Amino acid sequence: MRSRAVLFFLSLLVLFLLVTSIRMGIGAYRATNARKAAEEEYQALTDQKTRLEKKIEDLNNEEALEKEAKSRFNATLPGEKVLIIVEHDSSGLDIDAKPASVWESIKNFFR
Repeated sequence: MRSRAVLFFLSLLVLFLLVTSIRMGIGAYRATNARKAAEEEYQALTDQKTRLEKKIEDLNNEEALEKEAKSRFNATLPGEKVLIIVEHDSSGLDIDAKPASVWESIKNFFR
């Protein structure tokens, strides 16, 4: 047991087992992370499937179908009118703006 050849062989065996154990640990860690990612993706897809199935059920209803067509395509029934409200801040236009003075116009020209 105490010969150099046996100790060398046992040292190599321990080193091999240590490297193999580390590789297996790294592989298990990666597999765990991949499993968590797959479960999250599965949950997201399941939620999306549920939402789409509910939307399909809603579209079987005439009122819901009409509402969807109106919201997506601005469709109207005969005799209906569409009212579009533009907010003051969202358009970027200042309705109450006064015309610029001559000096302001010259400064803006050279900007």
